[in-house]
Amino acid sequence: MLDLKGWREKYEAMDRANLRLLREMTIEESVKVYLSLCHSMAPFIEGSKDFFLPERKSYLTELQERLRKFGDWKRLQDEHCAEPA
Repeated sequence: MLDLKGWREKYEAMDRANLRLLREMTIEESVKVYLSLCHSMAPFIEGSKDFFLPERKSYLTELQERLRKFGDWKRLQDEHCAEPA
């Protein structure tokens, strides 16, 4: 049976350690850690590329449409503001 109290204590200790690191790390150190994680995760991301590609394409298509609509709305707002009162 799982010792939930033990797991919770380990998680809380890990959480405290992470918070301490976040407070103590400089921006440069944080960037180094981030880039290191990106480098170590690259093979997994590359391996999953085909699996997530349709979802990414769908998202980008939706994003382009939303940006186009926003651009149209912004153009109308600018034209409306440019008209004399």
